[in-house]
Parts: sequence; C-alpha cells; structure tokens
Amino acid sequence: MIQTPALNCKKVLVVDDEQPICDMLRLSLDRCGYTVFTANGAEDALAIMGSQRCPV
Repeated sequence: MIQTPALNCKKVLVVDDEQPICDMLRLSLDRCGYTVFTANGAEDALAIMGSQRCPV
C-alpha cells in the first residue's frame, strides 16, 4: 500500500536529461502526493533548489 505524505513541504526534484523519464516519474510521484519538480540538468536543478523555501 502506498502512503501519501502529509501536506507539509513534501517535495521531490527529479533530474534527468531525458524528458520522458522526468514525465513518468512526475506522474508517479504526483499520484503519491508529492510536489514534483523536474530539471533537465544540474544547472536547472540548482536554480529550482535555490527558489524553494522548503528543502527539495
């Protein structure tokens, strides 16, 4: 059974250079109640991490 996290900053950052993989993981994690961010590389990932108040 998949448990969904509480709504208190449960965020995940998916980093992959292949967009279909990012999309698949986003859908799966979103269904589990996570807020999901995707990045196509390290530069994008660092920008996303820097823009969030809660840890990603």
